[in-house]
Amino acid sequence: MMSRQDQHAGPAAEAYQAGHDLIIHRSMSAEQIGEVITGVARHLQVYVAEAEDRANSRLEEFKAVVVERFTKLDEVEAKPEAFRDPDFQFALSQAQQAFVRRGDQELRDELVALLVKRSAEEPTSRRALVLNDAIATAGKLTREDRAALVTVFVLRHMSLNAPIRGPAMSALNGHLSLFLDDLPASVACVEYLIMLRCVFARQFGEDLANTLHSNYHDLCNAGFSGDAFREAIGNEDARKLSGILAPGPVAHSTFRFFMPPKADLHQELLARNLSEDAAGKLFALHQAGEPKPGEVELIMLREISALGRISEIWTSSGLSGMMLTPLGKAIAFSILVGVPVSTRR
Repeated sequence: MMSRQDQHAGPAAEAYQAGHDLIIHRSMSAEQIGEVITGVARHLQVYVAEAEDRANSRLEEFKAVVVERFTKLDEVEAKPEAFRDPDFQFALSQAQQAFVRRGDQELRDELVALLVKRSAEEPTSRRALVLNDAIATAGKLTREDRAALVTVFVLRHMSLNAPIRGPAMSALNGHLSLFLDDLPASVACVEYLIMLRCVFARQFGEDLANTLHSNYHDLCNAGFSGDAFREAIGNEDARKLSGILAPGPVAHSTFRFFMPPKADLHQELLARNLSEDAAGKLFALHQAGEPKPGEVELIMLREISALGRISEIWTSSGLSGMMLTPLGKAIAFSILVGVPVSTRR
């Protein structure tokens, strides 16, 4: 016989049913968030006696990490009010179950990162639906699958341009080193990720040199000398270029333009009230420093040690033809933000 689940909540509270009554006030405290997590966990499958202690321990571990993240004073991404949303509670339940089954701390941090992103989205938005799928899929991935997703995401889908090239290259090396020992050896990994709808495959692969050039040619721009810059800008006020002029690869003697990926530099120069002549000359300087595809690969192989191993398996593993879907991108991004910097090589 089902027990009655009558609920009474005051005007400043909301009532939920999660196997027992939950009264959640509009201002979500750590205790209230923890109560929702515990209530949702009651709906997980029943485990056999010898696994029950381990399952409960993992549930408590997951609860502690989620509560800590959602109640941090300096947290800006996590939205505690999401715990009132039934759809978010369902995603939370799937995340709990995935971690209970695996007990993998990397997966735990990845799932928490996905829950944080999900908490900021409207339940019916496409982004929320993709993140729901990512939470449901994350626990089905091996380290080899994660390695493939992160590697292709960083090299093909994550454009990066930074004011100073050295730190940017170090950051890229850190990302690519996460799963360097787990890179796929065959196309079986790509085939599995296709089945999970994380990726799709191009009919023809793209060699690594072209992939690197497409995303990182601006980062590898040779730049231009101070004398060439002064001649090009003429009588224009150099302060108009504040925020987009950065040191070149040779410190104190060269410069280059620092722009968001795929931005139109020439239009940006004109928008900063430079004359057509000065904008044209500065853009020509930038174009003259653009590296060829093979040059980008050589620069990055020299400055990113992890690329050497990746280049060896790029074609044979099928990574050369692998493109991430929105689901694959969401998972890859959550892996990158979920892994503590201290654990990277």
